[in-house]
Amino acid sequence: TVAANANGNGKDGIMGSSSPSSGPVYRYDRANSQLCLCKDLLCRVVEERTSPQVAQVLCAVLSAAVPDNNRSSVKVEWMRFEAIEAKMTARFPQEGRDPQRFRSKLMTNLDLLASHKDSLLRKHIVHPASAREAQREIPEWTVEWANVRTLLMNCIKTQLVRDQFGVVGDR
Repeated sequence: TVAANANGNGKDGIMGSSSPSSGPVYRYDRANSQLCLCKDLLCRVVEERTSPQVAQVLCAVLSAAVPDNNRSSVKVEWMRFEAIEAKMTARFPQEGRDPQRFRSKLMTNLDLLASHKDSLLRKHIVHPASAREAQREIPEWTVEWANVRTLLMNCIKTQLVRDQFGVVGDR
């Protein structure tokens, strides 16, 4: 979320000292910061409503969500199971656990997140073009960003009503 001017002289339109010896100059990137906050809030909501393991799986899939080129929307890539598994093991080490059981739990959690029409993930099956892999179907998942936005907006509305009128909802 923070970009640095390599030579530290502030000549690329980044505010800073004109002296090269003052070090790197940093700037604020609103789009990346806002996306990071949305990802964090989403993982917290999922953790509260389901389980920490499901939130970890969602966190791994959310790594494919980046700001679009125009910075006003989010670009989300499809991820294969192997890529999601690699992100999970890199971010949340599973030392001492059975790898086969870990893979089956990961698949179960991915299917849980993609099982409803209003789910946070979408799953589709890719049929390989090569004849050698033609028998095998490869599942891929992506974040359904419209559903994520709806969920976060509903959470905000609920929190505002709770703050304004109390838990009971005296209106």
